[in-house]
Amino acid sequence: MAAVLREIETIREVRRICCEDGPLYRELKDLLNSVRVRLPKRIPEYAQWQRPWGDTFDEIPGLCVAPDRTWKTASGDSICVVLAVPLDLADPEDGDDPWVGIYLPSDLPRREVLIPLLEARIPDGFTNVHPGLNPDPDWPLWRYISLRRFAGSERFETAQFLDAICEAFQALLPLRGVIDEFLRQRR
Repeated sequence: MAAVLREIETIREVRRICCEDGPLYRELKDLLNSVRVRLPKRIPEYAQWQRPWGDTFDEIPGLCVAPDRTWKTASGDSICVVLAVPLDLADPEDGDDPWVGIYLPSDLPRREVLIPLLEARIPDGFTNVHPGLNPDPDWPLWRYISLRRFAGSERFETAQFLDAICEAFQALLPLRGVIDEFLRQRR
C-alpha cells in the first residue's frame, strides 16, 4: 500500500489520460476514424461492403463489415469481419489491444459446421484460442494488434498501426469464399 500511495499522483494522471473521454481515449477514437476512412481505399474489396451495425460492436467502438445481405441471419444479426478498439484503457474488462476477427452470430444455422471450415484456413498471425478460456463460437478466429508495438520512443507510429490493421483485414478476405460457399449450401 505504501508503494501505491507514494505514486498516487502518477496513478491519478494515468487514470485521467486513459479514462473515457480522456486524451488517449480521444486519440484512439481519431485513429479508429482514420481506419474507417483508409481501409476501403487501401483494400478496394472492402469499399463496397456494408456496415450492419454502424460504428460499434457489442458496445466496443470499431468497424464491422459484411459484403452484402447474404451474411445476415433471420434475426437481422450478421456474420462480420470486425475491428474492435477498446477505448477505455483504464478499464481492465475492455482489455487494451485492438483486434480483428470474424464474428459468427449465435443464431446462424449450423455454425458448428462453418467453424471448423474457418479454423482449417486460419491465416498466419490469427488464433482461435483465448488463454484460459474455451473457444468462443461467436469468434472462431482473431488477431490482436498490439498498441505497444507501435509506441515509438517519441510518438505513436500511426502509419504502421494502420498497415497492421489493413494486413489483418486483407488476410481474412480469402475466407469470404468459405463463408459464401457455406451459405449457398445451406439454402
